[in-house]
Amino acid sequence: MSTFESYNELDLWKLFLEGDKEAFSVFYRHNYRKLYSYGISLGMDSELIDDIIQELFVKLYTRPQLIKDFSTIQAFLYAAVRNAFVNHEKQRKKYLYLDEFENFELPYFVENTQIEDEEDSGWNRSSVLNLRQP
Repeated sequence: MSTFESYNELDLWKLFLEGDKEAFSVFYRHNYRKLYSYGISLGMDSELIDDIIQELFVKLYTRPQLIKDFSTIQAFLYAAVRNAFVNHEKQRKKYLYLDEFENFELPYFVENTQIEDEEDSGWNRSSVLNLRQP
């Protein structure tokens, strides 16, 4: 068991900024369950929550300067999870998933295009002939 388990998030974050990688691992474990529960309350599925939390902590590990005010670490984490979920939903709604519609059919027949082509060419011929006559 780590010697950091009894530390609070703020102390763990400060230790991580000083170069202690084990403090970051404990910081992750302290926050994972809370963020996971928060994701469930927002309506996320388990796989999405895991992905969002993992991406968040990778960002924090590689760019710790994202947290500018140490006293707002918890608020930052919750806001980051919520924002990632909102962005995910916006992206998802941009696309139309056909499997979400029951009895969706798109009837298409080769004959239809042939008929449409013939109608269009007939219209074009008559339009050209009408233009030629004074």
